[in-house]
Amino acid sequence: GTPASSEGDRRIDDILAQLRERQIAREKIDTYAEQEKAACQERVLREAEARAGIQQQLTASELSIKIQENQGKADLQKALQQADQIRAMADAEAAKVRKLAEARAEETARVGMAQAIAIDEQVRAYGGPRFQLTQQVMSRFAEAVEKSGVELVPRIVMGGANGNGKSGGSNMLETLLALMLSEKVGDGEHLAVERRPEAVALRDQVLASLQ
Repeated sequence: GTPASSEGDRRIDDILAQLRERQIAREKIDTYAEQEKAACQERVLREAEARAGIQQQLTASELSIKIQENQGKADLQKALQQADQIRAMADAEAAKVRKLAEARAEETARVGMAQAIAIDEQVRAYGGPRFQLTQQVMSRFAEAVEKSGVELVPRIVMGGANGNGKSGGSNMLETLLALMLSEKVGDGEHLAVERRPEAVALRDQVLASLQ
């Protein structure tokens, strides 16, 4: 039981009061300790929450960086593919232009060779250059005589002794005819010119391709 004080003696009451205050102080100590623990726990919780928020931001930043990096790689790959495509198209166009140029050059060469062969055949068919020149001179002379009305056989013939001792006459027409028919004009010289084997082979090849 609780001790009771006698009349006039307050010591027991004082001791009980002290015990009560001491007990209250112990309870306060325990309460403060628990409150301190609670404050520490709350601080830890706040720090954890702050770290969690920062971590979330860091994670979002890392994800954003990763996304941008991947996007950059994707753009680079796309640019490389476009560059390869443009390069391939340019190479194809260059090859096309080169083939067209080669085809046109070959066509021009074939036409030129065909024309040269045709001219050569015409020269061989109608005579050499000296023969052609003589033919043109005679043609012009005939046109001039026709327009001027000059007599082909003159009425007065100047003659002299020939190699046989006989008198003979000559005129301009006879002289020109003799010159044209003589070997001096190169009659048949086009037949004496031989083609080179390379030209013959080239002519045969061009003729075969034209056929």
